[in-house]
Amino acid sequence: MVKVQVNGRFLISKNQTGVQFWAQNVLEELIRRDLLHIEILTPPKWMSNGLFGHFWEQLILPCIRNSNLVLLNLANFAPVLSRKNSYVVLHDALPLSNPEFFGRLYRMASKTIFSMYCTKIKVGTVSENSKIEISEYIKVSKESLRVLGAAANLNLDISLSGENPTLTPDVNQPYFIAFGGTNARKNFPFIVEVWNEFKIETSAKLVCINRSESQALSQISMGQDNKFLTYDNVTTSNLHQLYKNSVALLWPSKCEGFGLPLLEAMHFGKPFLSSDTGASRELAVGSSRVLELKKESWAEAIFSMLRNINKDEYYIQTNKAMEYNWGNVCELLIEELETLLPPNFRNH
Repeated sequence: MVKVQVNGRFLISKNQTGVQFWAQNVLEELIRRDLLHIEILTPPKWMSNGLFGHFWEQLILPCIRNSNLVLLNLANFAPVLSRKNSYVVLHDALPLSNPEFFGRLYRMASKTIFSMYCTKIKVGTVSENSKIEISEYIKVSKESLRVLGAAANLNLDISLSGENPTLTPDVNQPYFIAFGGTNARKNFPFIVEVWNEFKIETSAKLVCINRSESQALSQISMGQDNKFLTYDNVTTSNLHQLYKNSVALLWPSKCEGFGLPLLEAMHFGKPFLSSDTGASRELAVGSSRVLELKKESWAEAIFSMLRNINKDEYYIQTNKAMEYNWGNVCELLIEELETLLPPNFRNH
């Protein structure tokens, strides 16, 4: 069995992001498939984040890796001083294309490190939109960039037996889901403005979900409290229940690499309304699901969804979501690694 080393800094990092979720699930699937002998290289916990994390990744990792083995980097960053036999999954180029949403040090680190990916390192990404963005801002050729895709957690319990009734909104109206928080990139205030200006509360509720522990939604100005239901620090199982009973997901993000909540909603048969970012166009069932960030257009689309709830769309959404699974992602990734691995490695 061929040995591959994995840059495991993302496993130690304290902040759980969509990139880390993707990397963790891909690594678990690779281990489950047992086609490669995987050695995970990780920093001490105190060196996993910020400048210390980059220091370990760029200066210490090259010293402890075996350059004769493939080094797999699943979460954007790879050691640029040791690019031989390296593969990096660059989820997006957002720190370069949308720098206003990132801190100065992170922007500088990203610009410096990403610029080195155009030579002597093999790069993959997660969506067609990211492929275009990376080729534009980092000058990696489109022809060399493989889109690996993503998946929802396919172990989701869709039946949700034994539901906790306190997590089903106790209202006589249908409801939509939106993700909140203080991250300006997610553009949550846009949905609040749509709800307030077009009085959508007379027809539907807005369930506001915050996955972050950094700030409760109750601290964010959302107008009159009775228009919204808020859930802070939602667990995975609770989130699944909220998806199941909703009308749709509202995703007005200003920029994304993929946008995993879109796929999560589809896995439960729920449509979405999204801005034109990440994988929204790849995933959308119909072009009307992807909108410009104009409040009138979003309000009209929301009211249209309420008037025409199509139960048949449930099966369209779930069938399309099932096309996106971690097995397919890993098959594509292994095909990419084959160019760096010995011939016929599957037979070893």
